[in-house]
Order: sequence, then C-alpha cells, then structure tokens
Amino acid sequence: MRLETKAIHSGRSIDKSTSSVTMPIHLSTTFERAQDGSYQNEFVYSRENNPNRRALEDCLTSLEDGHDCVAFASGMADRRSSCR
Repeated sequence: MRLETKAIHSGRSIDKSTSSVTMPIHLSTTFERAQDGSYQNEFVYSRENNPNRRALEDCLTSLEDGHDCVAFASGMADRRSSCR
C-alpha cells in the first residue's frame, strides 16, 4: 500500500453510534462508567487516552510500519501513561 493511501485510511473506522465516516472530535474529559464503577471500554480520562489519540497512534504506527505508537498531549512523556 502506498504511503498516501496509508495516511488516508489508517486509524480510521466508521463511528458506531453515528455511522460517520470521519471520526468526531471527542472533547469529553471523562467517560461513562458502569453501575459497578468500572469503565465499559478502554477510555477513562481524555488526557490519558481517547478515541482521537488512538486513531492518530494507529495511523502513525501504520505509516512507520511499526509495532505500536504512543502520542502525548504535551512534550513530556510519563512512564505511567497507558500503553497497549
């Protein structure tokens, strides 16, 4: 696959709740919890991890033919940040 094709398609998926082909920007700072207090998906707090950052990481991983990627909101990395 050519680099241009990877750049357009990697990290993208159809939004299950709206059927949007372009990912919406998720501005929420926290995500919904279940009745028992657990989180129903992998997203807990948007500064730590969110759907937009995950899409960016997936796209960059594909473009670099890498194994994984971690993007940070600031220029400072934190060892405790979520990694896959």
